Amino acid sequence: MNRQPGRRPQRAGLGALLLSMCVSISALELELPLTIPYAMVRQALADSLFQGPGAELELVRDNRGCNHVRIGAPRLAAGAPGELLLTLDIKVRGGTPLADLCLLPFTWQGRVEVREEVYIGLAPTALAFRVREARLRTAEGGASRVPAALWTTIERQLRPPLERFSFDLGSVLAASFTTVGTVYLRGTAFEMRSDSVALKAVEAGSTELRAMLALRLPDPPPASVASAPSAPLNAREMAAWDARWQAWDGFATWAIKTLAADAPAALRAALRATLLDARHRLASALSSATPAADPVRELFLDTWRRLAPLVARNDFSRDTSKALQVLAFINAGDALQALDTLGGAVGLRLNQDGLRQLARALAPGVLDNELEYSTALDPALRALFGFPPTLELAGGATRPWLDFFVASAHAASDDPLDAWVPDAGDLERYLAAIENLLAGIAEHERKQGQLAAEFFDVYSPLLRATAWQETCWRQFVRRHARLEVLRSAAGSVGIMQVNEHVWRGIYALDRLRQETAYNAQAGNEILVHYLVDYAIRRNEHVKSNDLHALARASYAVYNGGPRHLTRYRRAQTKPALRAIDDAFWHKYQAVRAQGPGAVKACYAGTHVQG
Repeated sequence: MNRQPGRRPQRAGLGALLLSMCVSISALELELPLTIPYAMVRQALADSLFQGPGAELELVRDNRGCNHVRIGAPRLAAGAPGELLLTLDIKVRGGTPLADLCLLPFTWQGRVEVREEVYIGLAPTALAFRVREARLRTAEGGASRVPAALWTTIERQLRPPLERFSFDLGSVLAASFTTVGTVYLRGTAFEMRSDSVALKAVEAGSTELRAMLALRLPDPPPASVASAPSAPLNAREMAAWDARWQAWDGFATWAIKTLAADAPAALRAALRATLLDARHRLASALSSATPAADPVRELFLDTWRRLAPLVARNDFSRDTSKALQVLAFINAGDALQALDTLGGAVGLRLNQDGLRQLARALAPGVLDNELEYSTALDPALRALFGFPPTLELAGGATRPWLDFFVASAHAASDDPLDAWVPDAGDLERYLAAIENLLAGIAEHERKQGQLAAEFFDVYSPLLRATAWQETCWRQFVRRHARLEVLRSAAGSVGIMQVNEHVWRGIYALDRLRQETAYNAQAGNEILVHYLVDYAIRRNEHVKSNDLHALARASYAVYNGGPRHLTRYRRAQTKPALRAIDDAFWHKYQAVRAQGPGAVKACYAGTHVQG
């Protein structure tokens, strides 16, 4: 884009305003800040001026090849206040052409330092750049020895391509408008006009460009359509809530898998934790008898506050189009967050179409079915957690060795445990069979080598105490003479109470309900993940000066999700959660002191089938 003579950068009034979310509504104009990392601008500049990685741009060349100048390797950083500093490598060959000769030839390599200012270009969605000053430096930063006349020629040739370069953010702004418009109008048709999106101001910061984005929205729908009910949900609203939470869960799962696909290990771990926390919060909302009028809104806002900074850690020096898609995704999500602050008839009320538009900001070609809620096994999700493609059962899928403990009359499947609800007469045999199952799982874990031997004194009682805490070592109960899997109000099932909402796609839900061994092995896999990747990695035993604090931390995460890692040692932990942690700690100590037989205390004075 050509520079605009006489037009000054629009920078007034930004300052600290751009450091935090700023939203105003005037004539239905939504404003919010947009940050563009310098790495992204540098890559766009390289794509514009050069032909691929390591390529150079030839600025000067005479007919005889005596004089030529090439630049390359652009670097971009903050310069003086409000300025950008662009640094380019430069290679100079000079001399005096005479006939077929090049007299007094010389070569020189150094760098060009260019001070630039940024402003909004002719197009309201594009950033343009003006050269304030350019100077030559040696590679070490000293003054150059290039003749003044040659430098004048170089500078004259350098300015035009730098000032023709513009960084068009139209796709980013369009994604924000489309996403916000879809949610804001709640299904009403809308059209983006030429004046619907614009950049209002821009300035150079310490690590990024900071711009103010304006979205000019059409008139909102009538308040009667837009207003969210404040009373508890009725049957119709509950059905709509079911559709919306499934749309949200499908979107959140897709987004985190997509972002984690080529992310470094630390970022993958953070994304994994974000997914688990989002699903734990969803499970909590689903277990509420009277959910709030719009639980999906809270789920989105809570997850987005964690997800957006993680997304911003992407490598913006990669392919420009990919980087723009990531930026569009961040900005569209931020725009939805900004919409929420307006409240009332204008505020955030997410729907499936809005989530699909947000997904397309990150991946324009994503298909609707990729965003759908599904309970099918998903190898990509298991890979995200570092789990093998399928869950390996310790000792195989069937356990004929259990016949020693279990009378054949109990066996409704290949595994006798899959139909056994103990009564007072066979409680000893039942608990011995479960102990054999858990011991086999523990031995299998030892052979896998994921858990260091020094931690097995914690892991062994942790596994048994967790199964005790969750279900008293039971997969099933009988109610009205009918065999039923143990199920919590939050959707957790079986002996290890594996939550079907949190762990969908990672385990086969039907097997979690029907197979004791599968459920126990799944719970063990989750527990070891929390022990190794959370409690041990974050040194809970060192911080508490107690090796067995690892068990307390691991169970807290198992019970509530990654955010709960340290709740066992926090003074402000809610009494209900502290009671859960204290009960687990009592069971863990009992298993350590008495062995698996301590679990019999769970059945003392109770009806074992209830």
